[in-house]
Amino acid sequence: DPVSWATAETWAPDVIRRCLEIGWAEDTLLNVNFPDRAPDDVRGIRATRQGRREIGEELIERIDPRGDPYIWVGALRGADRHHDGTDVAAVNDGFVSITPIHLDMTHDQGLERLRRLDRG
Repeated sequence: DPVSWATAETWAPDVIRRCLEIGWAEDTLLNVNFPDRAPDDVRGIRATRQGRREIGEELIERIDPRGDPYIWVGALRGADRHHDGTDVAAVNDGFVSITPIHLDMTHDQGLERLRRLDRG
């Protein structure tokens, strides 16, 4: 199905304006998702946590806009873990979701465990 951009075109200016008013740390990325419905059918905006989709095993070879090949792992659509408070749940429920994401994705507890291996 073709993507309808009307919802993003309608809602994005207000979402961007509101997010800029808040102010963010330099290393923060905002992940904004719009539901696949008409702009007037959107139920509002939700601040969310990052959800997780089940990743398929399908490998799809594609070409990017520069003509370079890449491999897409898994399918975009499919079963998801529908947990309250996540971006996946909000979008499925008809809301625009906004998730603040740190660019440093280090798993701090895992790093502490690995430091036991440090030598020298």
